[in-house]
Amino acid sequence: MAEPHVDLSDDLTIIRIAYVPGTLDPARVFRAMAGLIDAFHRIDRHLAQTVSVTVEPLVVLERVEAGSIRAILRTILTQVPDDALQNLDLRPILGQYLVRGKHRLLEWADGKQRVPSLPEVKELQQELRRQAPQTMTDRLLPPAVVPTEDLLWDLEALSRAVAHLKGGDSAEFISRRDQTRIETRLVVTREDIESLLTQEMVTSENQMLLLVKKPDYLGNSMWEFRLGEKNIDAKMMDELWLERFRRSEIPLRPGDALRARVKTEIARGFEGEEVSVKYYVLRVSGVVHDANPHQGDMLG
Repeated sequence: MAEPHVDLSDDLTIIRIAYVPGTLDPARVFRAMAGLIDAFHRIDRHLAQTVSVTVEPLVVLERVEAGSIRAILRTILTQVPDDALQNLDLRPILGQYLVRGKHRLLEWADGKQRVPSLPEVKELQQELRRQAPQTMTDRLLPPAVVPTEDLLWDLEALSRAVAHLKGGDSAEFISRRDQTRIETRLVVTREDIESLLTQEMVTSENQMLLLVKKPDYLGNSMWEFRLGEKNIDAKMMDELWLERFRRSEIPLRPGDALRARVKTEIARGFEGEEVSVKYYVLRVSGVVHDANPHQGDMLG
């Protein structure tokens, strides 16, 4: 049966998912649709911020149609300055920019299973920048690029959404002016993002006092600790101590801390910013009962 025609205005778009009837896990289609709606909203926010510090795009679900699953969405721009409406209505200009930007991002991702390299991400940033309104007024900022980290996390959000789809399923983004396939094989992970953003890795080892918040009882060796004023996750590398703990030879009570040798890996980006911090408990030398969480976290 043919799908009903929708007359699309500039502020209406469609996310369409075609699926193979009769396959298992039918809820996957709705999980993918929800993920794509969230991902496109993230992208809209980041695109809007490149030309305006005040405008906030909101997504409104007009309706969902069966056949293939089609979500018809309306984008509403809020916090447009009142004085802008007296001289120039920014809403259609910015709305068209958000649509063009999403089409261009999806065209860039088409055929890619991974994010290939940072230079190619930089090129995508410039391509999105070229989609921005080029007629400058005092109501719009000169077009900026979407920050690299934001853009990578936008791609990760798309990747998470389409991961729910199976072979034979497909998705596309439809607007008044274009129709673009959504790449369903794209995979972007946190590790991918950290690797692309990292210029150097700085490592150190220190004796620390780690207040135990959540021990690992499931076997993935990740523990949650309190270190100074922050919570951290640390991988437990001391297998001998870990085995004794799991045999209940080392009791832990609320408020206890581990005295341990800890390796810290700090990934730094190309402008010296901190990309990620990872902690590894190399060796546990003892348990401190009823440790004061406000005492120094470095023991020397």
